[in-house]
Amino acid sequence: KATAKGHRERRPDAPKAADASGEATAPRGRREQHRQPRPESESARNGQDKGAHLDDDSRDNPITPLVELDAAKVQEAVFSVIRDLASAVTDGFDCRVSLDLEHNKVLAECRDPEGGLLGREGQTLAAVQYLAVRMASRKLGANLRLQINIDGLRERQDEETREMALSLAEKVKAGGKPQSTRPLSSYHRRLIHMTLQDDREVQTYSKGEGSMRRVIVSLNKKNTPA
Repeated sequence: KATAKGHRERRPDAPKAADASGEATAPRGRREQHRQPRPESESARNGQDKGAHLDDDSRDNPITPLVELDAAKVQEAVFSVIRDLASAVTDGFDCRVSLDLEHNKVLAECRDPEGGLLGREGQTLAAVQYLAVRMASRKLGANLRLQINIDGLRERQDEETREMALSLAEKVKAGGKPQSTRPLSSYHRRLIHMTLQDDREVQTYSKGEGSMRRVIVSLNKKNTPA
């Protein structure tokens, strides 16, 4: 059935399912095990990557437009994959899968009364999402963007991330020294960039490789009074 704002929703009559924070995208084909570090772009060094992609993989592997896929097959594939992964770590969960056509991503809103899917600091949730998007994409022969949310966890994490961004910006303005976040997912790095994109006194850019990639907040000298 269709939902508001371009969403299509389906709740299959199947066992219940699970959840993960942020978003994940599926790579296209097998990648080399070892890669040379990718140099920071000029725009990133200048703090201009605030509109960075939600997921790093999406730059190399374009996401398949959902309007080109069978909505029912996408929802069934994502639901069944999450169900199978989640059943290994928790019981009694429930999940509703919908398609956000406006933002071209699959949403999975889940409930997990036992809390087994979250894990320490959401690590189990992140692992389930990482696997789910790749397994579902392989089933469908398409590159999906998937966001799994458990019991409002994503909203809480987003708010904490925004607060961290604003706090770091204030420290930069007060002391003049660059400040760094802890290692973040590509989703939360982008959220830092977006939160501070209208603050002309600071600039942001990503630094590091792989799971250690983080955001640096520093003074924007072009717009800082002498």
